[in-house]
Amino acid sequence: ALQSSSSGRLDACAPAMAFSDVSAENPLLSWAKDGLFFCDTYVVTRVSWVCRELRPVTMVVDIWKPRLQKLCHFWSLRCLEKCWREQYLRLHRPRWDGVYVGQCQYLHKVRPGSSLTYKGSCVWVSYRRYIRLFPPNEDGELRALVLQDAAPMDMALSLLMSSDIACPSVFGRGKESKSHLERKIAVASYDFHLGHVRLKYNNDNGQCNLTLKVAHSKKGYFSEQLNWVDYTLSRPGEDVTCFDLGRNEWGDPRNPSCDHFPPFVLHRQPALEHHL
Repeated sequence: ALQSSSSGRLDACAPAMAFSDVSAENPLLSWAKDGLFFCDTYVVTRVSWVCRELRPVTMVVDIWKPRLQKLCHFWSLRCLEKCWREQYLRLHRPRWDGVYVGQCQYLHKVRPGSSLTYKGSCVWVSYRRYIRLFPPNEDGELRALVLQDAAPMDMALSLLMSSDIACPSVFGRGKESKSHLERKIAVASYDFHLGHVRLKYNNDNGQCNLTLKVAHSKKGYFSEQLNWVDYTLSRPGEDVTCFDLGRNEWGDPRNPSCDHFPPFVLHRQPALEHHL
């Protein structure tokens, strides 16, 4: 995999080369290159890691150039006529090969005498925010699933992976026929503009508007993080409510004991690898 953990890791940068340079003396490389051309990015990267002989084949321009051009055309990104593989992995864009998860927590004060078993004055409470971005549907619409809950992560990820926003049997049912956790899932629309993902969805409180910036969390990783930029709630006939994200100028929480808007980090899902 691009890496063994949940995020996608950028392999050591190596320049793409002409296919004739690596296949002229070995017909096996020519055969392998033809097969890799139709493989997804994860497979190409795995081959480069496990086979030293075939690694040069995974760097050829013919494999990365069409992928980069398609990516830049869809997201309206600038495409340079060089470093095809490096560009493909370094460009900021939303990723569809996993679920973005934000680990939220806050310190809850416990009133004296309110618990017969817990003797402390405060307790950490944690919950998670989830965003699963989908590729465009047949009508070209970009949709997403949004969830906020304290349920175990494995349970929430399993539900988000099994839910299909294009499937009437899931999202066409009445709320009374859904599970408690499934009823909390909101279907959002989103777009991508100038490095920002903008989501809109409705819930019982009104229309929620989220703006998140795509980022690389550290060297070697790409587009696996979404940082909060803005969060508002609008209701008909009322002023727009702007939420305080509680971050300082470096992006860290101003109050470490109360972090409701941490960055989202991509948890890669093997079933979605073909969407990278």
